[in-house]
Amino acid sequence: MFESIGDSPISGEAVAAELAAQFGQDERWLLFDIETLTDVDALALGDLWSNTRQGPVAITTGALCSALALASQVVSLDMQLDSDSTVQLLIEDGSRVIP
Repeated sequence: MFESIGDSPISGEAVAAELAAQFGQDERWLLFDIETLTDVDALALGDLWSNTRQGPVAITTGALCSALALASQVVSLDMQLDSDSTVQLLIEDGSRVIP
């Protein structure tokens, strides 16, 4: 799963496209960490980063994809599907980690 995300650097658009292709817009995720780079004002990404500093954030696929589409690069991302903790995506230092 998530094989088509590719190698470093990983764009937010690549992650969003993969999530949108495999999961429904209303599926819930637990987001543990997110760090991105962007060339545009992206309050949604900043808010997600800030909120994960307080603890896991519940977010839908649609909302996460909208935010990730603004990221030119995903530096770190740690998340799991709320309904199935075996479905995980982990990106560290700009590379996908296979759990």
